[in-house]
Formats: sequence, structure tokens, C-alpha cells
Amino acid sequence: MRKLKTALFGTLLFIHPLLVWAMGDTVILNITGKITSSSCKVDSDSLNVPVQLGKDISRSDLSKANSSTPWVDFNLKVINCPAATTKATVTFSGKADTDNPESMYANDGTAKNVAIELQGLQGEKLGNGKSLTGTIATDRTYTFNLHARAYSEEGNATAGDISSAVTATFTYQ
Repeated sequence: MRKLKTALFGTLLFIHPLLVWAMGDTVILNITGKITSSSCKVDSDSLNVPVQLGKDISRSDLSKANSSTPWVDFNLKVINCPAATTKATVTFSGKADTDNPESMYANDGTAKNVAIELQGLQGEKLGNGKSLTGTIATDRTYTFNLHARAYSEEGNATAGDISSAVTATFTYQ
């Protein structure tokens, strides 16, 4: 019997570290990631686009309600788009005009009763928060064709500067 107790005790001493090791905690690792393609590049000519609505706009051009200056065309171009990128979207943001927040930007210049209207060439209204999407061409570029003008809903625009900062943010799919 003594030999049996000794053998049992010896076996328990040998197995005990294995039992302690076997009773350790279990940890679940959630390993995640996301593979994305690199983005297009904004063409250097589109990085800081001055849009001159006119240096000598006559007050009489904006004297009547719903009057405007002629449209001034300009574009924003993305280049070197990866092959997996099929669409580019530009979203515009700036200080919205109080009378027409959906389609116009407030004038931060000294002229009164005037706002800045921004549109795509197909008439898409591009006020604060509005976006325009285009399909990347086979040469891996896309050009957003846009135009802007000064607009007076009330008329009676006063003399002064017209100015508004609009940010264009690009995303790609």
C-alpha cells in the first residue's frame, strides 16, 4: 500500500505542472485589415484654382432681382488613378449663402446682396455639402468641368469685393 501511495504521489508531482499549464486562460484574437488601392492624384493645375468672376463687374449687372454675371468655366482634374479605381467624387464645402444654401456660397467680400453660385456644366447645383461623381477614363484621369458666377437674388448689389473660399474634397471608388 505504501508503494502505491508513493507511486501515486510521484505521479501527481509529475502531472501537477501539466494540470496547471492546461488550466490557463483562453484568448481569442480578432485580426483584421483592409486592403485599399492607392488614390488618384490631383493634377497640379487643380491644387489652387483662382476663379476670377470679373475685375470690373458693373453694379448695374447685379441691380435687378435674380441677376447674375456670366459663367466663368474652370476644371478640376485627377490623374494617375490606379487601374482598380473606377469613379472619382468631389464634394464641395464652404460657407453657405443664407438665401440659397443648397446651391450658393456666401460672399465674404465687401459687396452686399451678392452670392457665389457653383455648378457642374450640366447644371448640377454644387452648394455646401454637394457632390459630383465621374467615371475614370481609360487614360486613368477624370476632369470635373465646372463654372461659377456672381448672383444677386434681391438685386441692388453694392460695390465691393466678391470672395468665397470653397474646399473640394476628393474620394475614390
